[in-house]
Amino acid sequence: MIGNSTWLEPLFIRTSLVACGFLAVAYIFFYFISKVKPNKYLSLKASFISWLVVAPLLFLLAGAPSPFPLVAIILVSIYSSKTFFRMSGIYHRSLFVLTNYFFIFLQGYFIYKGFDHSVMHIMPMIFLSVICLIPILTDNYEHMIQYIGLSLLSFLFFGWGLIHFAMIVGFEKGIYIALYLIILSEFNDGIYKLVNLEWGKNKPLKKLAPRLSLEALIVSMALTLLVAWALRSSLPIRTEIYWVSAGVVVSIFGRIGSLVMTMIRKDLGIKDSGNVFIIGKDDIIARVDKLIFVAPIIYYLFIALDTGFFSQHLG
Repeated sequence: MIGNSTWLEPLFIRTSLVACGFLAVAYIFFYFISKVKPNKYLSLKASFISWLVVAPLLFLLAGAPSPFPLVAIILVSIYSSKTFFRMSGIYHRSLFVLTNYFFIFLQGYFIYKGFDHSVMHIMPMIFLSVICLIPILTDNYEHMIQYIGLSLLSFLFFGWGLIHFAMIVGFEKGIYIALYLIILSEFNDGIYKLVNLEWGKNKPLKKLAPRLSLEALIVSMALTLLVAWALRSSLPIRTEIYWVSAGVVVSIFGRIGSLVMTMIRKDLGIKDSGNVFIIGKDDIIARVDKLIFVAPIIYYLFIALDTGFFSQHLG
């Protein structure tokens, strides 16, 4: 069944204009500053060019009638998984790859059909059970621990994790929450990179992330909370706990997602998958890694807040 679009809703129009306007202003800023320091800000400039292309498409899909936003999320999840398999070097293991794709599609089908979301809680264990059957069915044990482990990581990150955006869309005005999280995530990442380049001094992770600085983490979180407050009208409930928790989760767990992907890339000895995403040097994983933990955490956190879980059990 085709649902109603949100393209003409005043809140959707305002959110779209604010986000695209911010991207345009940011691009102009980095365009002029890159003239002064062309090499230093080249990657940031490329990132904003990329989002200037992607953002209108994102809002076009987000405002489309159901199930088009769900289909878009499923396709992003599958493409991210494909990129991860290529990056990790096991794309040739077709049974593991196809099983991953099938379970991503299956979750999307359950969401579309309105199944109780509790089935999503056990989906990772069901997926693990199925891929553990592959060595038995193929009568092969060589490298199977590696294949099973990487397949499970791919599914947890890009299948189960990202698909929570589709579950968030199922909330009241859920599409606005999803867009709110994406905007906060990209803003946080842009500010983090800018502060890191200019004022990053204290760098605790010398091996894993030598460019990460405490100054960038603190400033980006503070400014992300400010933007979370400014855009709180996108949330169905605009009380303080909701926008504060969204800003904190995006700032902390978004950065953790990026660090986890950095760890995997370094362990594999690569910088990226080689598949450029629209414009710039990044692949799609570099775009969604900030959301793999944010989406499920926000989903369950908002449910807990809505149901009064914390007041009942911690009050």
